[in-house]
Amino acid sequence: MAWRLGGSGGGGTNVNRGHEPGALLVARVELRPLGDIDDDKEGDLQRRERPGLALGAAFAANINTNRSRSTTGTTFQGGTTDYLQAALDLVFKWRGFALQAEYVYRNATNHQILSMDDGGNPVVEYTRSGQGWILQGSYVFDPPFELVGRVSRLYALSGTAPALTSEVQVRGLEIAAGANYYFNDHKLKLQAGWVARMPPGAEFGRADHVVHLQLDITL
Repeated sequence: MAWRLGGSGGGGTNVNRGHEPGALLVARVELRPLGDIDDDKEGDLQRRERPGLALGAAFAANINTNRSRSTTGTTFQGGTTDYLQAALDLVFKWRGFALQAEYVYRNATNHQILSMDDGGNPVVEYTRSGQGWILQGSYVFDPPFELVGRVSRLYALSGTAPALTSEVQVRGLEIAAGANYYFNDHKLKLQAGWVARMPPGAEFGRADHVVHLQLDITL
């Protein structure tokens, strides 16, 4: 078992205006019931003879933040909010097969913040609250050729920013597939992939498709 605790101001990077002090409090616990596992790396490149399993859970509270996405995004002109955030994740590896799954949740105490524009007219600023999950499976052949499949789903919580609700309606579901060849583990690999983002319900006729080919070199 491993655990971590963290604390910071919660303002995030590139802060361009001041506000009342706040705090970001983070806690995480990880369980590895079957022993050591390289859960920070994707795929089972070592083709483990023994199964490995990692289970994680995390919680964060961002208190008095003026960022639309907790620690990132635009800054509110008219006030602050609190964000409660949680995550659950799983990694399983055995004999070339790898499974990754994660659920994430974020909810603001105030979905709308009232401010004024330069002319003194009221303007509503929105926080962004939602939840989602991702599921990815892969298999590494010998030699180290890997096939990957992934599906993810995003949900907008009630009252959140209309822009997020619209994004979910248009691109709330993602389906992806790919193939990788590892010349030297993750330090040198050739990757090809296809990603389709579409409305919920697997409406492929309305999907945005992206195909990519890349050579990844890490020194």
